Amino acid sequence: MPEKRPWTARANRIALATGLSLALATASTVALTSPAYADPLAVTLDCNSPSYAFYMCDVTITGGVAPYTKTWVGTNAWPIDNSNFGHCAPGEVFTLKLKVVDATGAKKNDTSFAFCQDQNT
Repeated sequence: MPEKRPWTARANRIALATGLSLALATASTVALTSPAYADPLAVTLDCNSPSYAFYMCDVTITGGVAPYTKTWVGTNAWPIDNSNFGHCAPGEVFTLKLKVVDATGAKKNDTSFAFCQDQNT
C-alpha cells in the first residue's frame, strides 16, 4: 500500500485555488482592457485655399475605434499622398470628399467646397 502524504492533498488544493484565482484575475484584466462602448464615428471637414493652386483642410475625427482609414476624392483638387492638403485648379471652385472608416468598419463622409486662389496674394 502506498504511503499517505497529507501535505500532497493540501498542496494540490492550494495549487488549484491559486490557478483558479490567477485565471479569474487574467480574465478580469482582459475584460477591463477591451472597450465596452465607443461613441459613434463623426467626421468634419473644412477646406480653404490659402495660396495659389494650393489647398488645406482641417479634419476632425471623433468617436469610433482607432485606427482610422481616410480616403480623399476631389473635383478640381488633387490630394498629395492621401493627406489633408494638395493642389487645386486656380480660379475654380473645388470639392473634396473625405471618407473615414474605423477599425470596426463604421463609415462616415464629409464634403467641403472652396474657391482655389488664382493668384498669389
